[in-house]
Amino acid sequence: MKIYAYTITRANSPSRSKLLLETLTQGRDTSGYPFTWHVEINGRGIMGQSMVESCFTSQIVDSFRINEYNEGQHPPTNRAITEALTNGYDYLLRIDDDVEWLSKRWLAKLIESSVKLKDKLVLSPQVKGLRWQPPQSQLLEVEGVPLKIIEGPIGGICRLTPTNLLKEKPYISDIRFPMGGGDASGVGHWATKVAPITPMAYCQHIRIRHAKSTDGQITEDKKHFDTHDMFQHIPYIPKWVP
Repeated sequence: MKIYAYTITRANSPSRSKLLLETLTQGRDTSGYPFTWHVEINGRGIMGQSMVESCFTSQIVDSFRINEYNEGQHPPTNRAITEALTNGYDYLLRIDDDVEWLSKRWLAKLIESSVKLKDKLVLSPQVKGLRWQPPQSQLLEVEGVPLKIIEGPIGGICRLTPTNLLKEKPYISDIRFPMGGGDASGVGHWATKVAPITPMAYCQHIRIRHAKSTDGQITEDKKHFDTHDMFQHIPYIPKWVP
């Protein structure tokens, strides 16, 4: 199975850059499965750029792109979708830049679960430390996989999508959404509103954490989160040349 993973970062403080570095190094070490990892850096010269370049040199990540300014989530996501579909990947994996990996072989277990479920679901590990948990069903066991079905948009902290689903009903991340928002709701609408319906679920036997918890991150780096909140309302405006 071929997996194309992408991470979008604008880490521009010591604490955010440290979270990024830990996400990349520990994510690779504990995945238990080979995959291609691409990083989109939203802003040339930001602090996280040197972290990503170092990880590229160390072969922790396989490629990176430096955007001249903050493009938000949607253009990088569309490039990742195109890459996965064009080059024959079986899965597209979004990974945020602030993940703490609690389960060993987290990716191997995700792939094993998706195969058991016939690649018909969008899957994520169980995510600890979130301030806002999405509505979830009671614990279910489907084809031997312990699941909680997500009853709202599934987040992007670690989201595995079989590419056959993207071929069956194409998805484009809408650049009209704010730079920092709309990814989860866009995927949620695509999965649950566009036929055929695609369930989304947390795999209960695989665990990750929003590193330091959402509240802990806000306390540690309030300036970053003030900016983050601002980007929840500002759209991405591409450079226009008449």
